[in-house]
Amino acid sequence: MQKEDTVYRYISFILKVGMYSSVLVLLSGFLLLISFPVLEGINSFSLSELPYQIVKLNPYALINSGILILIITPVLRVIVAMISFSHEKERRYFWIATGVFFILVGSIIFSAFKI
Repeated sequence: MQKEDTVYRYISFILKVGMYSSVLVLLSGFLLLISFPVLEGINSFSLSELPYQIVKLNPYALINSGILILIITPVLRVIVAMISFSHEKERRYFWIATGVFFILVGSIIFSAFKI
C-alpha cells in the first residue's frame, strides 16, 4: 500500500506541474501577444526554431510551448506508470501501460505529420 501511495504522489505531481507550467506559459504568451502585437509572418516556424523563438519572446512560440507541455504531460504520466508497474512486477499492467504509451506516441506522430 505504501508503494502505491508513492506512485500516485509521483503521478499527481507530474500532472500538476505539467498543467500549471502549461497554463503559465500559455498565459504569458497570450499576455505578450495582447501587449505587443507581432508582425504576421513571425507566427510560423519549425519545431527546431522553437527554443530560439522563445528566447526572442515570440508570443506564438510561448503559446506553442504551452500546448507542447500540455501534450507531453500525459505521456510522462504513462512512463511513470510503466516504470512503477515494472518495479512492482505487475506484468499485466506494465503491458497495458506500454500499449497506452505506444498509442499516445503514435497519435502524436500521426497528428504531427497529418497522416
